[in-house]
Amino acid sequence: MAGGAPIGIYPSPIWGPGGTGPAQWDLFTAGSQIWPGKVLIRGATRAYRWDVKDPPGKDGEWVTYRGLRTKPFRIVFLLWTDAHFAFWPAMQLAFQYPESKLGIIAVTNVYHPVLAMLGIANLVTEDVGGVEPVSSDKPDLYTATMVVREYLPPPPVPTTVTPVSLKPPTPPNGPPGLVPSPAVVAAQAAVDQAKAAVAEQAAKYGPLAF
Repeated sequence: MAGGAPIGIYPSPIWGPGGTGPAQWDLFTAGSQIWPGKVLIRGATRAYRWDVKDPPGKDGEWVTYRGLRTKPFRIVFLLWTDAHFAFWPAMQLAFQYPESKLGIIAVTNVYHPVLAMLGIANLVTEDVGGVEPVSSDKPDLYTATMVVREYLPPPPVPTTVTPVSLKPPTPPNGPPGLVPSPAVVAAQAAVDQAKAAVAEQAAKYGPLAF
């Protein structure tokens, strides 16, 4: 579902007692293919489209919400075993399109916790990267990078909305828009009480000498 979902229903990448989250964060599926290695998701976001107009001679601006928009991001596959290289052609085909325009361009259905948290499940491919060595310091580690974006066809109903302005809360003894924390209020009350005690002592016995 576009727009994301509560994060609490997804596995945590942090190890914990009896936890299986980290293993699920290494799980990536594309169509019927399950990648047996590690995958890094880089730059995936849930982006929104805003129409911003400046008023003549005034501060601020008018903003109108125009709906969701997609942005490209990268999926980096890590390969370091013979099994990874043997499986790579099948995974690459899940993102690769036929050279002819007459071929079928299919949307790739994917799953990874990072994308699931953002509500991203369907992708189209912008670039298919080749398998490249990471560095001379790591001769047995290779990567292949896919540049993709979410497949998000427009809904039949317009999504244009103008945000509603909310009046900021006003505390009893503060300027508009300023809400002091309870700790600050308690500290100020203690200071006022101490000042009152000093003033009372000064009225009875004269100014205190320090």
